[in-house]
Amino acid sequence: MSENQASGSWEGMYDTLFLIADDVPGLDARESVHHETPEERDEAFVPCGGIKAGFNAWQRLDGEFQRFVDIRWLFDSEAGARRYHRLQMQKNSEGMHLAKETTSIGAGTRVFTGTDPFNLGVNMYLYIFTVGQVVAKLFFANISEAERARITTLAAERIVKSLESGPLPDRKPSIPVETSERWPRGKLEYEDKLAGQQLLPGTGLGDVLTFSHTIVDMYQTIGGGEEDMSQPFVYFFTEGAFAIAVCGRFSRENDRFDIVKVRYWDDPFGSLKTPGGRSIGSDLADVKQEMGTPASEENGWMYYPGIAFKIGESDRVEKIDLVPLENV
Repeated sequence: MSENQASGSWEGMYDTLFLIADDVPGLDARESVHHETPEERDEAFVPCGGIKAGFNAWQRLDGEFQRFVDIRWLFDSEAGARRYHRLQMQKNSEGMHLAKETTSIGAGTRVFTGTDPFNLGVNMYLYIFTVGQVVAKLFFANISEAERARITTLAAERIVKSLESGPLPDRKPSIPVETSERWPRGKLEYEDKLAGQQLLPGTGLGDVLTFSHTIVDMYQTIGGGEEDMSQPFVYFFTEGAFAIAVCGRFSRENDRFDIVKVRYWDDPFGSLKTPGGRSIGSDLADVKQEMGTPASEENGWMYYPGIAFKIGESDRVEKIDLVPLENV
């Protein structure tokens, strides 16, 4: 793990994604493992277009124990990296809990923290984020917040520089397009159609999926979703970089299934936003600044006309519901 040297191959480019000795002074190189096959229980790597993964570990043994593990996953597209980041987030967080600490470094960044299982007083942090078609995970043990910030910044900068210099693998993006009656254009059609749409209270997702549309319209626009037999007429879209669920209800008056609720959740990137910019992960204070005082609050939900926000850990939004105004 000395100074990385780019070569004429993409394998050489992959090596330059990692930090080098000068970036982590005081830490000694311990392990380096790079591979092209997924680790055990990593079911998302191949479907998301994974090309190569690996880590370099650095450690300090004299004096206070410190450890830093520098981890990278390289994908054949930025979209694939984002899907992997979301789908693998729970496993990659290693059972740690979301930290109050935040950072603007990278995209879809999440910071987790925890204490060591041996009760030795080791403070542990994980920073997981994407840069282009790379997912990065940085593990810190007994390293100060200022030093974590410095190293994380360097890691993101090194990835950007490596991707710009290339070369990248000469592979076509692996986008699953298994079609069926329920998924006429594949399970990721919803991601392509909805990313960037606004969350419009009382209206729906932009003009693509609104409460004037029916479940039949939904099938034709973004596919049929996955159904859960315990929740009739609820359709789940969860294979992409964000997740939504669409709830239908039969209208005897119109003899059709109307869309009566859209739930949006599990999105590190804030792909869908309110007109004022609020999304999954937004702070409670920012929601109140945009929306004002809620009409009512119950079980962590704040209800406004046509929209509701579920506030979770660290006073951040973890779910958003859209409903027609007549349902309020």
